[in-house]
Amino acid sequence: MRERMSSYQLMKVLDDAEDSIGSLRSDVNSMREELGKELSIFSNSMEFAMESIGRFDEYLLQKEGQSVTTAVLADMEILDGEYEKYGLSVHPVCMSVPTNVFNFQSATGPIFKNNANIYLGNKAMADYVPMLMHDAIKGKGTAFGELESDTVTLRIEVNPNDLFGATTCNTIEFLPYISGSFDITQIRIYSMSDYRSKSSIPTLLLDNTIPNIGAQRIILEDGVDLYACEIDMKLKFCNAAGKYPFGFRHIYFLEGNYSNEATILFKMSRENYIDWISDVITIHDQDGIRSTTCTEEGIKLYGSYSYGVLSAEILPSRGVIQNTIPRNIRDFYVQMPISKCVSSIRFKEINER
Repeated sequence: MRERMSSYQLMKVLDDAEDSIGSLRSDVNSMREELGKELSIFSNSMEFAMESIGRFDEYLLQKEGQSVTTAVLADMEILDGEYEKYGLSVHPVCMSVPTNVFNFQSATGPIFKNNANIYLGNKAMADYVPMLMHDAIKGKGTAFGELESDTVTLRIEVNPNDLFGATTCNTIEFLPYISGSFDITQIRIYSMSDYRSKSSIPTLLLDNTIPNIGAQRIILEDGVDLYACEIDMKLKFCNAAGKYPFGFRHIYFLEGNYSNEATILFKMSRENYIDWISDVITIHDQDGIRSTTCTEEGIKLYGSYSYGVLSAEILPSRGVIQNTIPRNIRDFYVQMPISKCVSSIRFKEINER
């Protein structure tokens, strides 16, 4: 014989069902919001890609011939060296696994400390906090939106009263959703000492424009006990709706132990015999694009590399007197010290016979 439920039991079942439906509705709404962000990222990425293809074709027409004097390091076959690759850059090898200021490792994987706030301008943006989470964490949210203005300041601020371990870092790792759609114009880093002294002057100021930010790391000259980081950005892509898409898959603040004497060795080739090579070069590194020389950078050139041994050093030419190469070579080898992230090197001239 089946026992009938009392009015109280029936009402409890209905209340529990209503709670379950409410929880399910909340989960569906959260999933719908995340899906909307992912679709927005895809749509904006496609629009930006189509626009970039046209600009790239024009760039190739204007810059035809420069590719034979340029080495994009991430694409080069690096023959020897102590280095790592990230995005389109190479940097000194890290001697141990770097620590992550806002995530720590456990036996089950990374765990987010959730002890920081993020601001766009003066507005707190809780939706952007997931950019500090490790990508391997399940349920990580999407830090992405469409902004009205083409300039934005992102502020990441540690909660000093809610610390889980040290905040020392010497590396910032960026991974935007739409690579190349904005420039970083300035980075200001405030230390815990700045916080305690209420200083408005940052401990570190990176004042060089870093164009077309993609997957990139910035290695700081010295470690800093992080309190806050302010990043000024110029957004360059305006979509069909008149908005500026913006967001990061992640920004990591890392502390790594990098090699102090890292070098890379790679080969450059020409179709004809090389007569002389200019000392003047252009380097694209984490600080931007700058003109310098092989001599100033400690870069050495060689005509031969065999079984790990470099020989036939080539003296680069500068000014009106050219250091002519006395032998017939189509290939030469570049030994380049690296102390930061470097994307490419371009020789002003590689003269052929």
